[in-house]
Amino acid sequence: MTSRFTSFLIFGIGLCMVYLNGCSNVKDEPIVKSDLPDSIITVFKQAYPTATDAVFKKLEFEKEKFYEVNYHIGPDKFYSVLNTRNILKSFRLLDDVPDSLRKKVAELPPPGGVMSDFRVPLNGTEDTVMVSRYKLDGKDYTANWRGAPGVKLRLDLAFQFKLHYQLNAADVNRMPDKIIQFLQQNKLTFSQAWVYVKDDNTARYDLHASDGTSLYFFSFDTDGTLEYSDFTNRTRYMSLAELPVAIQNFVNTSPIFLQRGFFQAASKYEQDGKVAYSLDLSVMSADPARFSTFYRVIFDKDGGFKWLFCLAYD
Repeated sequence: MTSRFTSFLIFGIGLCMVYLNGCSNVKDEPIVKSDLPDSIITVFKQAYPTATDAVFKKLEFEKEKFYEVNYHIGPDKFYSVLNTRNILKSFRLLDDVPDSLRKKVAELPPPGGVMSDFRVPLNGTEDTVMVSRYKLDGKDYTANWRGAPGVKLRLDLAFQFKLHYQLNAADVNRMPDKIIQFLQQNKLTFSQAWVYVKDDNTARYDLHASDGTSLYFFSFDTDGTLEYSDFTNRTRYMSLAELPVAIQNFVNTSPIFLQRGFFQAASKYEQDGKVAYSLDLSVMSADPARFSTFYRVIFDKDGGFKWLFCLAYD
């Protein structure tokens, strides 16, 4: 199911003013200007020739380099991520969202979060309706609402990140050396990865790799430490009642799970002092003609909620 993750990119804050559109929007910042390739300005100007008030920031982590830019087109605010060849992702930034969306989100697990920093992707081929930050119990997450003709909104909720992109099999050497070494030591063949860049420009890596027989999921934190996997060192559970009470309470108090949710699978992962729980749940639609929704929820060692992905439509 994780192979259905839709890659998307989130917003950042800029540092310096640069030349755009042949206008007088020039404020020299010698230190930053020296780090901004002419090709970045060219790519941006070609994509958004009427943009004004552009503020760029360099994103550099591990083996990757990108640039993010906040700007205006007319009265509207926008955010883009680009490299020296093309625009990777763009969003229109919003001040608020309709009450109807807030009501829908309140019905989805986990309840009680506060939305902020709303944005709409400009790529019309994607199913993403809205992206925002989601603060819950003092922690920041990234929330992504999706939709398509004839289906309801769904929510993907993950640890907070501002930039998200995908690596494919040929990109294995773009990952941190520590992860590459892990794959080599365990004789695993890399398939694809999803890279999540946080506000402090550290990155997390979720990836698929195969041992020649089965495909496994791995989640690495910012220092390359494996946090969760279904590869080894797992304890499997056959019912919700076997899991920590905190996880049972999460399911039993979430409106959508409480009504039509049923247990599919769960496991506990332990390695090098790291403990995490993975819980798979399906939620049957009230309409028999519609598909059920699949949720994968990750919990910490105490059974506290960490993040979830909704992997199918209602």
